[in-house]
Amino acid sequence: MEQEILNELKVLTEILKQDVQLRSDQLQLQIEKNENEKELEEIAKVEQEQKQLEITAEKAVAEKRAVQLEQFIEQLEANEVPETEFKAQLLEALQLIDSNNSTAFHSLGEQLETISVKLEKTEQSKNIDDASYFSSMTIIVFLCFAIPAVATYKFLSRLFDGFIA
Repeated sequence: MEQEILNELKVLTEILKQDVQLRSDQLQLQIEKNENEKELEEIAKVEQEQKQLEITAEKAVAEKRAVQLEQFIEQLEANEVPETEFKAQLLEALQLIDSNNSTAFHSLGEQLETISVKLEKTEQSKNIDDASYFSSMTIIVFLCFAIPAVATYKFLSRLFDGFIA
């Protein structure tokens, strides 16, 4: 009897050990999951901050370029610039425009391409819809007008043939 109780206690102890081990593993996985989520949130925050910094840097460059162009235009209007300095400033302004707007032009070109593809698709679908509408209308007109007209013609021709005969 004591032996049986001891055996049952051993079995229960083993089951409890396994249960404790399983729960500790689950707890460890949950802790790792929480740490990973925190790391992902931190990474997302850092990325957003970097994007914000890039946007502010681009705005600063655009503002600097705008100020330089305004100054250049003001100097041109005042005719205070000698010819050699005028050429140097013109080249500098053109380089600023080209270097800063190449990516803008590239992205603008991609956007225009997607818009043209969408317009082409909508135009094609409109043409298909128009074609199906007109073919459906042709069938309806034929069924509503041509068949009754032929039937009326046959009926009247038989009626007049009966009167004549």
